[in-house]
Amino acid sequence: MTSVIIRYPVEELTGDLAGSREQDRLRLVFEFVDRWREADDLQCAGLVAGPPLPTNSRQWDSLVAGLVEYLAAQRAIPTPTWVDEPHRFVDGAWWVIDTPLFRVWALHDTPAALLRHGVMLSRADLERV
Repeated sequence: MTSVIIRYPVEELTGDLAGSREQDRLRLVFEFVDRWREADDLQCAGLVAGPPLPTNSRQWDSLVAGLVEYLAAQRAIPTPTWVDEPHRFVDGAWWVIDTPLFRVWALHDTPAALLRHGVMLSRADLERV
């Protein structure tokens, strides 16, 4: 018997982020990553194909774009062009988890795709079990 993959396209993620409380948003991002890891390459390409609507936060739009760029590279699937839209980059740096310990950790462990978008979040946080 094959398992059923519950799809969570990036458009749904950004809609959920736009309508969620700040303290719930990172959990939604992790849910997207978990579902991405359960999908095959073709499904993953479909999850990120269309440009998602803005989340109403440049920071979260930047995180989504950097995350999609990072995840696509891991699967060797084409990175969607929408990740390069100007509103998907933070000016300066945004520390997703802004505590001294996490800042040090993220400074040394943020994937290049997230750094490019100005988002500081460690690879370890994205690789959770």
